[in-house]
Amino acid sequence: MNSTLHHCTLTDEPTLTVNPQSSVFTGDTVTLSCDVGQSTGWTIHWRKDSNPESTDAATKTIKSVSVSDGGNYWCKAQRGEYYSKFSNTAEIRVK
Repeated sequence: MNSTLHHCTLTDEPTLTVNPQSSVFTGDTVTLSCDVGQSTGWTIHWRKDSNPESTDAATKTIKSVSVSDGGNYWCKAQRGEYYSKFSNTAEIRVK
């Protein structure tokens, strides 16, 4: 029996948005959203600076932000063996 491996491809990288988009103050709530476009079946991987984050949901909410939460965030999507590119960078600046 012949089996053919098909790879599904995303035409782009995921889109990462942060709300609020301006600088935030300690104690504020920040929401990061990773939009894959086709939202079903994907596992989301997050990175902050160069460190993997534990959340695998498409939305990451940081409640009561501290200065240590500031930095650059990225996400990428995985379905089975396929990984998307990393998203654009979202920078969080905490004041």
